[in-house]
Amino acid sequence: MSKVTDMMYDLIFNAHSRDDSYVSAVDAVFEKHRSTTHDLLDGDELAGFLSRLHHDIHNLKAMLRAKVSLCSLSSSLIIPPASSYESCSRLVENYLF
Repeated sequence: MSKVTDMMYDLIFNAHSRDDSYVSAVDAVFEKHRSTTHDLLDGDELAGFLSRLHHDIHNLKAMLRAKVSLCSLSSSLIIPPASSYESCSRLVENYLF
């Protein structure tokens, strides 16, 4: 499971940059977890974990789509120029939480 954190940072950066490659990066993270899970679990444990993993990946994609949408929206609004990334992140946090 090496480099998963780096993969997550990259896909968040790509989503922030409105680069659609974040979708395939999420799929790569999913595949890395799925293949490792198949090596470690079986039966009901495997089915339960994969079900939760699918759910989590679906939610992650939804949050990243929201981030892309909000970043697009924020670029058309007047937002203090402190840091585009921080402003966009605050918008996403306020929207989702």
